Amino acid sequence: MRWPLLLLAVGALVVSAQPYLPVICMHGLSYNNNAGTYHDYDDIIAWMKAARPEQLFLSLDINNGVDSMRPMWEQLPEIVALIQSIVSGNETFANGYHFLGHSQGGLFLRSVLEVWPEHNVHTFVSMAGVQMGYYGLGPWTANLPHVTEAALTDILYTAEVQQHLSLANWWRDAPDLERFVSEGIFLGQINNEE
Repeated sequence: MRWPLLLLAVGALVVSAQPYLPVICMHGLSYNNNAGTYHDYDDIIAWMKAARPEQLFLSLDINNGVDSMRPMWEQLPEIVALIQSIVSGNETFANGYHFLGHSQGGLFLRSVLEVWPEHNVHTFVSMAGVQMGYYGLGPWTANLPHVTEAALTDILYTAEVQQHLSLANWWRDAPDLERFVSEGIFLGQINNEE
């Protein structure tokens, strides 16, 4: 992780024009239960609380670890409902709040902004968010030495995989955007590209 960029993003929330608004954090994707959980923000929240002890920071305890791999359209309503249950009727959130998301969590929080027009988000910060999708062979394909981007695209765009894997929902076939729009079931809709 690039700590200077992280500190800059966190700093944007801490010194925003409307100080002291609560910060709601959302973790990213994980292939195991050791990461991709609300605990991913423990250090960041500790740093932010040290700078602003009177400001509320909370990390959403939802779809942790391997549960973060569930399809995006399955997780999104649960995340919206959790945020609504936290902020609804709660005076602490009456003047608004900030969103801070990492990776898939950044895409989820932006998706919340798209599907919930009544939100009261003041500032949205996405750290390494996959707002425009992901394409290419990355470290997660290291155990698949002979896989190609084209083969991976064919797999990720199958209806079965689209219905069961969040990563497939934000796979963006850069060489064939028409295929991305026609076969991807989430990101194109959230980005209003359909």
